[in-house]
Amino acid sequence: MVVSELTSQEKDLQKQITAKKKRDRDIQNALAAIVKREIAKATEEAKRKAAEEKKNEVTTINPANPRPVVDKPVNNKPVSYLDMNVNDVRLNGQFEQNKGRLPWPVDKGFVTTPFGIYIIEGTHPPLKGNNPGITILTKETGVPVKAVFDGEVAAINNYGDGVMVVIRHGKYFTTYSNLSGVNVSKGASVKTGQVIGKAGDADDGSGGQVDFILMIESKNVNPELWLRH
Repeated sequence: MVVSELTSQEKDLQKQITAKKKRDRDIQNALAAIVKREIAKATEEAKRKAAEEKKNEVTTINPANPRPVVDKPVNNKPVSYLDMNVNDVRLNGQFEQNKGRLPWPVDKGFVTTPFGIYIIEGTHPPLKGNNPGITILTKETGVPVKAVFDGEVAAINNYGDGVMVVIRHGKYFTTYSNLSGVNVSKGASVKTGQVIGKAGDADDGSGGQVDFILMIESKNVNPELWLRH
């Protein structure tokens, strides 16, 4: 009887991990497209601004040197097109200054699956996965999910059994997935702590769950290093 129950539990775990891996792949593919689109928008904006500045160049004549001298605005090439306009520069600086102090997306949640490679012991063979963010469990489903920083809603995607909200904070992107409901719309500005949706059901049915991802452009980083300790 005990062996039968353990086998059943292991099969359930395998199903959950398989489902999570597929969901993670779908989310990562969607995020890659979203970030690419945002970079393209920022690039076009930068080019438009550069063209306007070129029109405003002032040509002067130096009596000692009759060749025209063009006064061009000093323009240091940015590391990223998402770190170019004034608003992005401000957001990037403030986001970086708050590393280790960002609020958690849910109250009284706890991490069940950490960032990166994870192994579930007690299964044969041990189940492995690679989490693009962190999985946060809550005691109840439907708890409010909040934005961890000021930004703009870059995308809202449905992927079967849940909804994903992506918020852009300059070159930083936070993603809140497995939501059962959403309170914001694409393009809307959000503030730190603003409720953006509700947590959906946990994979194991034990409560609520939010999968939280933090990216610097297209690079996934460990969200726990940025959240309040």
